[in-house]
Amino acid sequence: MYLSPGMQKHGRGSELLASAEQWLRNMRSDITIIRAEVLADNQPSHRLFLAVDYARDSTSYFKKVLQYD
Repeated sequence: MYLSPGMQKHGRGSELLASAEQWLRNMRSDITIIRAEVLADNQPSHRLFLAVDYARDSTSYFKKVLQYD
């Protein structure tokens, strides 16, 4: 889920998320879990998901491995 710059802070994220959840309930009842991957520094998205009862599940770590010739 992504909001274009300038669309944040107007409730659009929560509207979009609620609409997506409703679509899944109506069209894909076989999907029972939604997993959201949010960048660590994206605090507005963290607040959004926590505000609508998503549970924080885990923290991921990654490392780019450089290839040397």
